[in-house]
Amino acid sequence: MGGDFDEPENDQFVVVNLTAENNTDEEQTMSSMMNVELKDVDGYSYTTTILTEGVKAQFDGTIEPGGTLRGEIPFDVPESDSYELHFSDPFKSGKAIWKIPAEKLSK
Repeated sequence: MGGDFDEPENDQFVVVNLTAENNTDEEQTMSSMMNVELKDVDGYSYTTTILTEGVKAQFDGTIEPGGTLRGEIPFDVPESDSYELHFSDPFKSGKAIWKIPAEKLSK
């Protein structure tokens, strides 16, 4: 993943593909920097990184009521047995968490 100039500072790049659907009556804004983080098995948190190649579309933008937004978020992370993807709204309480075993990652 990434282009000729992209080298991970940690062990690898993990790119998460997300789709969000707006089930409200109001426009919603998604930000990969503000809404999403990836944690390793030791609980260390990683925010999105920038890749020059290999990402189809960033998970950033506005979703109209009833609409969807799809995008990919790259992370520079150490190798871990598993990861947790955390999605939250910094202006509201609560979050969604998805567990991702390392063996489920595509190469």
